Amino acid sequence: MWSVLRIPTLWWIIASGALLKFQHVCHRNFLAGVSEPSPRSVAGESGIATGVVYLSGGVSGGTLAGYLGDFIVQRRKDGRLLCAAVMALVAIPFACVGILQPADSLFVAMAFLG
Repeated sequence: MWSVLRIPTLWWIIASGALLKFQHVCHRNFLAGVSEPSPRSVAGESGIATGVVYLSGGVSGGTLAGYLGDFIVQRRKDGRLLCAAVMALVAIPFACVGILQPADSLFVAMAFLG
């Protein structure tokens, strides 16, 4: 175990995993509150909408990122990291549009957030 912990790259992986988990928990709590369409809605609607966003966004995003990252890494050594950074920047306007949707347009908001 100590020989593995001496690898400097492993410490970066551990730190990024901890930060990613922190971001995931914050995003999950935020998304459940934002996806509550209106005061008269059923309580389970926001949970279902949040689950659909995570399932569809996670599967399609992970698959697309894997293929794109593998394609780019053949041309650039830092291709996967560059791909992740560009995709994060591309996602910002979509997330903003999703968050700014009115309360009665749950489907549109979840589509942009996904």
